[in-house]
Amino acid sequence: MHLLLSLAATAALTAIYSVWLGVTNPTIVALSFLLIVLVVAAVSRRWVAICTSVAAFLCFNLFFLPPVGTLAIADPAHWVALFTLLAVSVVASHLSAQARHRTDEATARRDEIARLFDLTRDILLTTDTSKAVDMVAGYIAHRFRLDGVTIWLPDAGQWQRHHSGPVPIEIEPAVLDRAIGEAVARIEFDASKRAYAGHTVDRAPTGAPVSLVPLRLGTRPIGILALRGDSLEPGARDALAGVTAIAIERAHLLEERKESEVVRRGAELKSALLAALGHDLKTPLTAVTVAAENLTAT
Repeated sequence: MHLLLSLAATAALTAIYSVWLGVTNPTIVALSFLLIVLVVAAVSRRWVAICTSVAAFLCFNLFFLPPVGTLAIADPAHWVALFTLLAVSVVASHLSAQARHRTDEATARRDEIARLFDLTRDILLTTDTSKAVDMVAGYIAHRFRLDGVTIWLPDAGQWQRHHSGPVPIEIEPAVLDRAIGEAVARIEFDASKRAYAGHTVDRAPTGAPVSLVPLRLGTRPIGILALRGDSLEPGARDALAGVTAIAIERAHLLEERKESEVVRRGAELKSALLAALGHDLKTPLTAVTVAAENLTAT
């Protein structure tokens, strides 16, 4: 669509200058074509701007540089103007594409931060410790629009599976063992990817690619996060894994707190029970003692 509009604008400018206004000054024509290319480069992709610059290059040569109507150029100085137009158009489109790429990248970073913030809020509002890890997997799938999320945690030589949705991501235990082993062996941080080493890609039984990201608490790996259908960069996956590891540790702490609370309440009940028994035993003994004293006094 953008290409058709840009070519239509180039053809319209050529018709206006050559037929209607009769403009023959190469400088005015070249600057007008350059303006069209700059606008196209600012609002569309690089290849569209390059195609527009080539079209402007041909129209400028064919309709405004003598001999008109041919691609030949009589004056050598016009070659300089022609290639200057093409060079400036290509450079401008390249710079515009770079600026647009950086803008898109900044927007993607902003969206990632917003999703991580929403995920953190969901985790903090979770109070059910019995299914906290499964709920975290569901939060991740919802916030980042993933096809499937499964959290694998090692436990006494086995792998515990926590997943979102009815169908978990099936991964062979040998693959998980290898992934956690690589995470233990390599703890360096890649500044360009904004991620720790150890990210791998595996295939689910259905053939879909699955990203395996180590869950690190600090630099210590505590599990594997399996993501299916993700288009996240390594830095975003690593940040997501870090938040997930913190959520798992929080769930464990809440469970320990609940157990300690149960122990404390049990101790309070025992103390109250012993106090009640002591009072019940003490009351009859007091009555007997008073009666004996009364008999002695009489």
